[in-house]
Amino acid sequence: RAVGDGALSQVYPALARANNWQGRVLLQLALDQDGRLLGLAVRRSSGYAVLDRAARRLRAAEQAATGRARA
Repeated sequence: RAVGDGALSQVYPALARANNWQGRVLLQLALDQDGRLLGLAVRRSSGYAVLDRAARRLRAAEQAATGRARA
């Protein structure tokens, strides 16, 4: 699922924004039967560690807010 521009602008790292860095991060999620996040790993990097960390934080924050992670 792609993140909409509104949500993305709230979490896009300032360093990446200032340098016009962009990329796609492929995350692997491990979920339990109730949809709770058990694990999270970067399967394909964006090429920028700061963007990879932001993608991981976004998924973890989503689960904290909803109690579930969406795959």
